[in-house]
Amino acid sequence: MDRPLIDTARVRFSGLSAEDFEIPDIGEQVTYTIKATCTTHTEQDMANEGTRRTCTMKIDRVVEGISKAVNDAANGQLALVPDDESGDEQPGDDSGLGAFKDGPSFSAGE
Repeated sequence: MDRPLIDTARVRFSGLSAEDFEIPDIGEQVTYTIKATCTTHTEQDMANEGTRRTCTMKIDRVVEGISKAVNDAANGQLALVPDDESGDEQPGDDSGLGAFKDGPSFSAGE
């Protein structure tokens, strides 16, 4: 079979999320946003469909729902402060940082 004009493939996910989530009920559908890295391309001859191309994706990060917060992790490290769901964070807004906004504090022998 000739190659299609549009280069497409199915996507296979590999791995587990590093994040923990509540356990959904059996049959419950949940939406996740996934950040993944392509690790392999494969082609398989199918009996009735020609060639099936597959991309295997290693899971890097998962967040529940549809969210751009999946891109907030720097160098694969999870953020220490939860994202503001509203997305209305103002420059210089230290809300959510609590005791960390002014740096560490020590109580023994100041």
